[in-house]
Amino acid sequence: MITCQTLFNSASDYVESTDSSNPVVRFSLKQRISIRFHLLLCKYCRLYLKQIRLTSRTASALTVEVTPTDQEIERLVQRLKQLDD
Repeated sequence: MITCQTLFNSASDYVESTDSSNPVVRFSLKQRISIRFHLLLCKYCRLYLKQIRLTSRTASALTVEVTPTDQEIERLVQRLKQLDD
């Protein structure tokens, strides 16, 4: 059986592997069973995974695309030209 520390160290990868259709890290069947068994017994690790999921969803929802204005672009171009001189 895995320990809380082991689960803590791989929690982000585990959450991504269960929430993503194309995870970076894949867990073996034995690892997934061990993790799920541990989660059945440990409310603290369940809570920790819940927090990671919430944090991940919140961070992805906060992604904002910022487009600079023409004036900001012109200002940057001028500063880059000054650095060249």
